[in-house]
Amino acid sequence: MLSELRRYVVGWLNYFGISQAYREIPAMDQWLRRRVRMYYWKQWKRARGRRRNLIRLGIHPAEVYKATRSHRGYWWMAGTSIVQRALDNRWLTERGVPSIRQQWIEMHYGQQNEQFNPAAVNLTGTAGCGPACPVVWEAGG
Repeated sequence: MLSELRRYVVGWLNYFGISQAYREIPAMDQWLRRRVRMYYWKQWKRARGRRRNLIRLGIHPAEVYKATRSHRGYWWMAGTSIVQRALDNRWLTERGVPSIRQQWIEMHYGQQNEQFNPAAVNLTGTAGCGPACPVVWEAGG
């Protein structure tokens, strides 16, 4: 499943990646990760398997009990804090889930050195001091 997903993401980015519109990319990346969390939650099927996997991933047994006994749907459970802490972004990356955001940034800005940090890239278009910087004009200057 993950190899197919990587292939779709690469194909999608090759087609739509030339766009400069970054605004939709983080939302799509979040949606993709939630969808993969839903896939894993659905794959675990029974409460016993979900309990075993959540405890193995470091969630406290009292919290696990609440999550495994819930009758909510798969999508809702994939958005809960318990499942998000267990299947965090680091864990998903280790499993090979592609990051649309990171690939888009690398496509547009390149990976110029080994210490490249996609989270530090300023994509707001401002000078890095917030949403807008006041400019003071001096008369006669």
